[in-house]
Formats: sequence, structure tokens, C-alpha cells
Amino acid sequence: MGPLPDEPSDPQLLALGFVLARPEVDTVIVGTHNPDHIRANIKLVERGLPISSRNLEELYKRFDHAGEEWRQRT
Repeated sequence: MGPLPDEPSDPQLLALGFVLARPEVDTVIVGTHNPDHIRANIKLVERGLPISSRNLEELYKRFDHAGEEWRQRT
């Protein structure tokens, strides 16, 4: 669906920020074999995952759109 309006350069920041922006989510399981990746993810969470509300809104729209397309195919 193309780039986001002010997409962060770090895709992990975007992914974790999107998932953890939901108040009902308090745990995310991230798979990796690299301890440095986990440390980097922990730092992102500790900094508060600063992704814009504009990006969150656009991601929710895209998520809903993808779900609707999937429902129509099944």
C-alpha cells in the first residue's frame, strides 16, 4: 500500500509501535536468534516507541482494509 506519511526509518520501531499502541496489548513475542536485536527492541520500548498518531491511524486503516479483503476471498 506504499510508504506511510512520516514513516520511521526503523521497521522494528514501526511494527512494535503499531502493536503496542493498542491498550489491550501488553505482551509481544518477537522471534530472533540475535541477542543484539532483542536489546535493540527493548531500547525501542523503553523510549516509548515514538511513532506518530498519523502513522498509527494509517496503519489501522490498512489493517482493516486487508482484513476486509481477506474476508471477501474466504
